[in-house]
Amino acid sequence: MQTRRFRVGDRDVTVRLEAVMWKVLEEMCRRERRTLHEIVNLVAAQQTKGTSLVSGLRVFAAAHLAARRSGG
Repeated sequence: MQTRRFRVGDRDVTVRLEAVMWKVLEEMCRRERRTLHEIVNLVAAQQTKGTSLVSGLRVFAAAHLAARRSGG
């Protein structure tokens, strides 16, 4: 597990994910020409209040992998 810190809105958050998840998210950043900070804030903005940012990032990464696999 790897831990990284981000600024989300007006608060600092710590995100702990598996190394492979960080690699997927970093790949997404390269493909979409976005920063990891932008991706984290995008996912955070789409979260329903009370849901886990970490879970949201995992789902986001899995959706990216599924889209790549299907040619998207």
